[in-house]
Formats: sequence, C-alpha cells, structure tokens
Amino acid sequence: MGNDFWDRAAQEARIRKVSRMIPDEGPLTEDKIREIVNGALNYLSEYEISQAELARAIGASAAYVNQFFNRSSRLPAAAGQGLARKINAWMEEDFRKRISSKPEDYVELSSSKVIIGAARNVKAASTIGLVDGPAGVGKTHTCRYLASGDSPLPGTMLVTVDQDCRNARGLLAKIYAASRLRRNARKNPRLADVVDRLRGSNRLLIIDQVHDLANVNAYKLIQDLHDTCELPILLVGTIRMHDQFTDDRDPNFGQFSSRIGLRVHLFNELFRTGKGERRLQWVSGDQLRRIFEGGKLKLHPDALRALVQVGNFETGHLRRVKWIIRYAEAIARASKSRVILLGHVEKAAEMVRGERWKFVAPIEQTPHAEETAG
Repeated sequence: MGNDFWDRAAQEARIRKVSRMIPDEGPLTEDKIREIVNGALNYLSEYEISQAELARAIGASAAYVNQFFNRSSRLPAAAGQGLARKINAWMEEDFRKRISSKPEDYVELSSSKVIIGAARNVKAASTIGLVDGPAGVGKTHTCRYLASGDSPLPGTMLVTVDQDCRNARGLLAKIYAASRLRRNARKNPRLADVVDRLRGSNRLLIIDQVHDLANVNAYKLIQDLHDTCELPILLVGTIRMHDQFTDDRDPNFGQFSSRIGLRVHLFNELFRTGKGERRLQWVSGDQLRRIFEGGKLKLHPDALRALVQVGNFETGHLRRVKWIIRYAEAIARASKSRVILLGHVEKAAEMVRGERWKFVAPIEQTPHAEETAG
C-alpha cells in the first residue's frame, strides 16, 4: 500500500507540473496568467496541438485564444480570466488522459516481474536488452503496462512491430510517434528528427514482437539510435531471438549482438520441470481470475483449475485461456447456467484445440506462485 501511495503521489506531481494550482475564486494576477500562458504554449508544442484545436476543445473563439496567447490588449479582461481558467483545467484533464493508459486487465505475473526487472537494468545501464520467450506468457501484457501512466519507469515508449513497421522506415516512423509528437508529425521522419527528440532523455524504448522485423536494416536503425542517443532499448520477442543474436562475429548481426548488454530467456526463468514429468505452475488461478473473469459469469473452482492447467500447459498459453473462457461463457449462457462449469470449459477447449480434452489433475505449484487455483 505504501508503494501505491507514493506512485500515486508521483503521478499527481507530474500532473501538477503541467497544470497550475490556481484559486477557485477571485481574479488571477497577471503573473499567474503569464505562468499559464507559458505553460500552455509549452504543452501545445510538446504534443503538437494547434491553438485552433485547443479553442475547439474548450469551446472558445479561436480569435480570443490567439489574443490570449499574444497577451493582446484587445482581449476583454473578463474573457482573459475565463480563458486562463479553462485552458489550465483543459491541460490537467488532457494530461490525465494521456498518462492513464494502464491496461485494465493488468495483473503482475511471474513473467511480468522478470521483464520489469530486465527493463530497470537496461535503463540503468543505457544498454540494449533482449527478452525472449514463448508465446502466451504475458510479454505484451507487461510491455503495455510499462508504457502506461502507472509505469514504474515513467516516460517509457512502446513500439509494437506490425505490417506497417517491419522495415527500417516504418519502424522509424513508429518510434517517432511513440516519442509523444502526437499531432501533425512528419509522415517520413529522419533519424535526426528522432535523435533531436530523444538524445540525453534516457527514456526507455521497448520494441515488442521484434522477431517480426524484416531485415538487417531495421536492426541497424535500432543500433544507430542507441549509439547516437545513448538510448536504453529493450527488445521483446519469441524464442527465435534467443539464437539470432549470440555470435558477435556473425557477418549480418555481429555488430548488433555485441551491443546487447542484457539477455533474458523467459523459458529458463519460468518453466522448470518438477519431479517426474510434472510441469510446475507459473500462473495461478487467482491471477487468471483477475485477468479474465471481471464482469463475466463466475468460474466454478473445477473450471478454474482446468484453466490453470491450460495456462501452464507446456509453455503457457494465456491467449488460449482467453478464447476458452469466451467460448465457455457462451456455452454456459446458452444452457442458462449462472456459473461456468468444468463441462463448459472442456467443450470450449475442444473447440479451441481441435481435439477432445479432459481435465486430469492439478499442476504442482512453484514457490513463486501466489496461491493454488480455487
């Protein structure tokens, strides 16, 4: 609870740094108005918001807004006082929206702790880090949290590799957008544009799904950005990345590999074989319930235990759990059940897996799991 308090206090301080504390009633002094003017001009520049957009947002005349920022004598005093209060309130509300993007379904998983620890070390050392792991263990789930308003590493930027940014040009555009130049950004930014924005900032850049980058040039861009800005960069991808950057003598990736100062292999961190052929548990029933159950039909304890088995099957499958729960809920509703039962989960799992599936036994719990299912 103490950490939550200080995290909230730090976030509130960031908000107050953007907007100004002003009295609820009475006229504002000229010094206070100038403080609001300067703060608002900086804010508009930071997020590339035009004065016309601001005027529309607060429902004011564009001409009045222009006169307010120019401190024109033609602006009536009462209008100036009103605009100062409206603009200050708008800045606070707008900034709150920008930093309150914590994923609603975020739950700290065992994988989250490992990834967050890696991110802290990468930022502290201003190096390039690589986290690789199997699909469905919460990598993207954690990356979204690190780039949210509640992040333990404020200012973190997140770029997810997709069809638009698999090459160097597309990746540069995504990084440029993630650096918070929100509006009217260049369609074809240069490396210099991003460097000017990020040099010396020590802001962490996370690139998720990095295994989907198409060619050597994309990695060369990451290398140049790191070298030029001394930018901490965390690369997150599948286990395919584990073998790609291991040889500093490789003709294609050797230079890039030599710059990786931290490597984390999630498979080794999370999946340890227990006695016999049993797989130890890395995600608990309580965690699955908090991620997936909110607002839906309740899960019967047997159904939840079955989902823990799916989540921990071989290499962990949070996405598979998501789809099984969705189908199981539909099956439960169709049968007029108020609870998602084990039979509903088994039928849903058969749909997702394409084969018959039966819950067999609970999975042995590792020391780091929070609690057993149910």
